Amino acid sequence: MCGIAGIINFNKTQPDRLEMEAVSRSLRHRGPDGSGELFTRQAAMIMRRLSIIDVAGGNQPLFNENKTIAVVGNGEIYNYPELQKYLRQRGHKLATGSDIETAVHLYEDYGYQGFRKMRGMFALAVLDTRKNEVVLIRDRMGEKPLYYTETNEGVAFASEMKAIIKFRHLNKDLNPAAINNYFHYYYVPEPETIFSGVNKLGKGEMLIINSGSRKITRQKYWDPDPAGAIDWSDPVSGIRTNFEKACELCLRSDVPVGLALSGGIDSGSILAMIASKYKTNTFKTFSVGYPGYPPSDERTQAGDLARRFKVQFYEAEVENRNVVDNFPQLVWDGDDPIADIAGSSINEVYKLAHEHGIKVLLGGLGGDELFWGYDWIRQAMVRGENANFYSRTPGYRTAEMFISKCYGKLIKPNEGDKYFMAESTDKVTLARQAMKQVRDVWLVSNCIDLNDRLSMANSVELRSPFLDYRLVETVLKSGPILSSYNQEPKYWFKKAVKDILPDQVLTRPKKGFTPPVSVWLRLIIARYGKLLPGGWLEENDIIHRSAIRMINHTWPTMPFFWYGIYQMILLELWGRMYTRGETPKQICQLSH
Repeated sequence: MCGIAGIINFNKTQPDRLEMEAVSRSLRHRGPDGSGELFTRQAAMIMRRLSIIDVAGGNQPLFNENKTIAVVGNGEIYNYPELQKYLRQRGHKLATGSDIETAVHLYEDYGYQGFRKMRGMFALAVLDTRKNEVVLIRDRMGEKPLYYTETNEGVAFASEMKAIIKFRHLNKDLNPAAINNYFHYYYVPEPETIFSGVNKLGKGEMLIINSGSRKITRQKYWDPDPAGAIDWSDPVSGIRTNFEKACELCLRSDVPVGLALSGGIDSGSILAMIASKYKTNTFKTFSVGYPGYPPSDERTQAGDLARRFKVQFYEAEVENRNVVDNFPQLVWDGDDPIADIAGSSINEVYKLAHEHGIKVLLGGLGGDELFWGYDWIRQAMVRGENANFYSRTPGYRTAEMFISKCYGKLIKPNEGDKYFMAESTDKVTLARQAMKQVRDVWLVSNCIDLNDRLSMANSVELRSPFLDYRLVETVLKSGPILSSYNQEPKYWFKKAVKDILPDQVLTRPKKGFTPPVSVWLRLIIARYGKLLPGGWLEENDIIHRSAIRMINHTWPTMPFFWYGIYQMILLELWGRMYTRGETPKQICQLSH
């Protein structure tokens, strides 16, 4: 796991070392164990390393045998042992035991098609000096991030927003459509960002940059919706086989691995699956809870699971005071404005894992999106809706009823229905479209992005077995799974793991690390709402001045709209830090 960045200059000028050093420093949290760099006549690539595979010898950049091709990479190529064996049989001499080195030789032998042989989560930059070309590539499910910007000078890229804003030629003009979508969905759906000059490389995509021709080509290398006939056979064996293999792959590490354990079926099934494959007496699991809020606290259930499978269990309490005090830092660490109130809980899990010496943490991301775990999308399917699946959620309604009425002149409220759209009279086709929207928009731009940034802010690598692409393909070609939205949540997955999990876990309603939402909203608004008048949102005419003053005086009587006000406050803090250069500490001082 690492952070990477680079620049390709079309004007044949050598990249600025001081600029690249600043970019590297901004990514140190993603790779505190070391750094590497490569400078050519008109390109530069840097990386920060969190050492997990080949701890002693896997420093980057990594090269092919004659050093005409180089790579820097973020993430893990899980099937690297098999790829290493295959490459040696083809005559390659591998210089390290690093998983990322396999990408160089696969590209050397097969070109762009070589990346299709990799199974894992990764964002890579491959420099091919033979072609004067740089290839950027992102994993199939978008687990690892890659931002890029095109300028008159060329192309710059980085693992995080806080790194790419260090490039001096960056266009920081605001993207009004992205801001409107943020208020409708709590986050900015990829590939857009708040800045019109910055995009994210899409999941399963490549960006090919030729510095000689100045040609930039963006193309997909993986389609998550496989072609061919729907399989109507019993999917249990396919789910079980692929999930078991995914858990096994995610255990590959030269450093200790742990698990974020909520007590529910997703993390519980991961624990049950790996218990027989790991020295469980040394395996560590982590959970958080909330003092004084029993309905939101699953530590008891998580602890029971840990004891059942004889693993170590560590817990922490998320104190309300700390949530409020640490809120500016959380916004900064989140990189993009993502108004998911669970962020503080998620961050506390990664912090706890880091404190106990864990660099690799498994988690249950993806289970809800693959197996109909969300009530709102199942209910939309049962009602037969084939328009905007998201329009009935509380956040979307708040945006339409309240936030859009507060917009200033910058935002035009006419693009809020851009996502979560599907049209079909065939229920299976509609189900596939619905699942695609939940997977491609909500899962990637909210869940995966937030968990990646917060895990890496604590120098912890998150691994998600449910996001293995072969398990995803199994689900998307299965008629019984696609049509199971009118059955109990995760019906088919439960059948696949019912022999390894206790009944109380299989029947327990979904909670996860759900916080005491209303309490946190009230406290954050009371502390940071005072920054809205005369602040960044008003300055950029995102929220109208009169609306801000009305909100500041009447918010205690408007609990239905608290989440919308929270979104405003989070974007206010984000704008101050990512455009004005204010620090979390300064914002804390201003809010007192």
